[in-house]
Amino acid sequence: MLIELDKPRLTAFRGNELKQALIDNMIYRLRLDHQYQKERLNRSKTQWGRYMGLHYALSQTDIDQRGAEIEKAQSKGVSRAFKRVAYRINTRQANTVDSVLSSVAKALDAEIHKLQAFLVEVEEPADPDDPDAEPIKHKDVFYGSAELANDPDASVYDIMARDLDRFVHDLKAEKGVKRLNQIVRTGEYQQFLDELGTPYYQQVLRTWQSKELVDIDYGKLWRLAKTAKPTSDKDLRALFIDDCDQWLERYRSRQVELATNGNPEFWDIFYDKDLDEMIKAYNKNKESYYNVETE
Repeated sequence: MLIELDKPRLTAFRGNELKQALIDNMIYRLRLDHQYQKERLNRSKTQWGRYMGLHYALSQTDIDQRGAEIEKAQSKGVSRAFKRVAYRINTRQANTVDSVLSSVAKALDAEIHKLQAFLVEVEEPADPDDPDAEPIKHKDVFYGSAELANDPDASVYDIMARDLDRFVHDLKAEKGVKRLNQIVRTGEYQQFLDELGTPYYQQVLRTWQSKELVDIDYGKLWRLAKTAKPTSDKDLRALFIDDCDQWLERYRSRQVELATNGNPEFWDIFYDKDLDEMIKAYNKNKESYYNVETE
């Protein structure tokens, strides 16, 4: 990332159009929020994506649901091909959001604090002045930081965040996987989540990762915001789909090169049939891989 001195603009590396649009969108939104709302900049990765305007990849739940529908209507192979692309589009969106968030934070001298969010059931004591009153139960969200778990003033949520981080790290290693979504539906993960808050009399219903942007240099923000023009939803959608198209072509090339050890003489002999079918299915019905229409 570069900041041009003659005109104050944060420029995406190698002129990446998608990231440039997202950078401008985020800086534009940050300026508006500080000027009018001054809201707390603490969001999950999905929420940060929407903040920038990037929300076109299917969610993991949507992918699983559509995959099941495809398997029932067509075949397990077609369903597997669909998931193979859709999950990677989901990952590409998440990684792009992370990259832009980090670049903007660095340009504004801000820090990103990684937090663990806990949705818990809270029970408030009954009104002591009302003999018929019963405790009130409701859901609330609390945040913890694993980095603060060893501090004397650490909260129970900081400690739970540390314990969850350690468990996830160990379970990933045991299962031989890299992504969190590959273990969240396992029996081991669910059992751990059920037991996580027990020592602290907390019932954890759900967890997710959150990132908080703090200590922004608002002087730099004002200067960069002068040239940050937001990109429309339609144009941003086209940029994201084009980015995924290019990624898919690179992915296929890498897979072919791996299968042939880089020897062009074997490119027409050794190929991944499933990969070819996956790419054909994607190009034939591209809109089904996104949560919006492509036209």
